[in-house]
Amino acid sequence: GLENTGRISRVVVHPTNPAIVYAASQGHGYGPQRERGVYRSSDGGDTWQQVLFVDENTGASDLIMDPNNPQILFAGMWQIEIKTWGRESGGPGSAIYVSKDGGTTWKRLAGNGLPTRPFGKVALAIPKANSSRVYALIEAGDGVPWHGQPTERGKLWRSDDGGETWQVVSYDRQLG
Repeated sequence: GLENTGRISRVVVHPTNPAIVYAASQGHGYGPQRERGVYRSSDGGDTWQQVLFVDENTGASDLIMDPNNPQILFAGMWQIEIKTWGRESGGPGSAIYVSKDGGTTWKRLAGNGLPTRPFGKVALAIPKANSSRVYALIEAGDGVPWHGQPTERGKLWRSDDGGETWQVVSYDRQLG
């Protein structure tokens, strides 16, 4: 069921029910592709259902599961197009999404400390010791104009309330 998804950026398996599996599809990246997004299997990978689709130019760069509550998932979505001369990374499709019902419904997180202008690739992490804390490594630039618009500064964001509000904790470009 994932034959046409292209690059799979992450596979997440439910900790107590290994029949429930999630796959984050970044896609092939060379042009529009409907098979980008997040997929879920409830039969150990025999069949798959696409549960998060943003648009044909945006795939899933990362997917994490709350280590203390497997119903909570965060997806980093990345708008990217790869060309022979380089890549166009970022745009309005890039975002962080959260699901609190095992991937059935998703909410796009916006504002509340996250960059308000288009950004690029997103990587995510949740520590087991405190799953209210979520980290997001975001390709947000350094304030230099991007596609005619200045970008917001920052590299690493942190939420201490499960993704409701965010703050920049590092501007270090080496993190990327």
